[in-house]
Amino acid sequence: MMPKFKIIISAFLLFTLLFNCKSIGPGAIERDRGSYVEALSLTNRQEMLANIVRAKYNQPPVFLKIKTITASPSLELGVDVDNAVGGGVPVKTNINPRIVYKEDPNIFYEPLSGKEFASEMLMPVGLLPVFLMINNGFSFTAISDLLFVSINNLTNSRNASIARREDYKKAIACFNTLFEQKLFMFQVRRSEIVDEDPTLNIYVSPEATESEAYNDLKKILKFEPKNNILPIKLGLVNDDSSLIINTRSVLALINYLSNFVVVPEKHRDIVWPSKLEMNNSPITIYSSKSKPESANLSILLNDYWFYIKDTDINSQNTLYLLHIVFDMQAQISNSNNLQLTLPIR
Repeated sequence: MMPKFKIIISAFLLFTLLFNCKSIGPGAIERDRGSYVEALSLTNRQEMLANIVRAKYNQPPVFLKIKTITASPSLELGVDVDNAVGGGVPVKTNINPRIVYKEDPNIFYEPLSGKEFASEMLMPVGLLPVFLMINNGFSFTAISDLLFVSINNLTNSRNASIARREDYKKAIACFNTLFEQKLFMFQVRRSEIVDEDPTLNIYVSPEATESEAYNDLKKILKFEPKNNILPIKLGLVNDDSSLIINTRSVLALINYLSNFVVVPEKHRDIVWPSKLEMNNSPITIYSSKSKPESANLSILLNDYWFYIKDTDINSQNTLYLLHIVFDMQAQISNSNNLQLTLPIR
């Protein structure tokens, strides 16, 4: 009986081995890839949310990049044999097939520091990334509120007076109207100089000059386009025929968003005070002693839970845009053609 039984067990193990070997590659991808993607997405968002809260508490940001993930699935097959002995004579033999699936992932982390930190976190966002984000569906209002420190004589700084910020919002409203009515259109022109960034302009249609929004915008920003072309430039150059824009860095953007963290009452004397109103804020981060039940995203920091509500689409969109900016800056910093353009006063 035993030889026949062994043949049956061997055949079973062979069948199992062939079946699992066939699925351990594609099957492992089906089983595991989604889980890794979800884990990466969630922890990246939590990391960014935590850094905004840290900025509110005057703590430096911490980014721990995942450099590589190597998953090594394996399959172990075997048989466990248990002999029961009675009076020195085997009376019963238990043969149990053993199949063990194991996965040994190797995850390598690297903190963002040194040169990479400086280039990714401290360099102002360039004009081309701004255009690409607007061209890919992000609203001009959201981009200008988050990324622009100033446009011509108007500032969006958190230290600016309420009156100046209101004038800034009026100018942005005029821009929105002109873009929505197709009276303003972006133009990107490649430079003839190798490795030089493309120039970004706004084409002003002939019909725009009859628009109330256009004339209001000229008064607010004090500019006069030439030949229906409005160049957009970075820096502090005093040029009444261009739009002069200063942009935030990722670190400055995180600091800016920290103004909209609602801290616990007992922490209000130990955090960075905010002069900005919470009404129509780009993001709102709430705090709670207990873990919130209806949160889109939450993190535990300083013994409190900080979270974004699951119904707050605006805050979720802002966090998404912040990730896009962060990733684009990382790509630019890794480029061999990174250029630093200093403003000339």
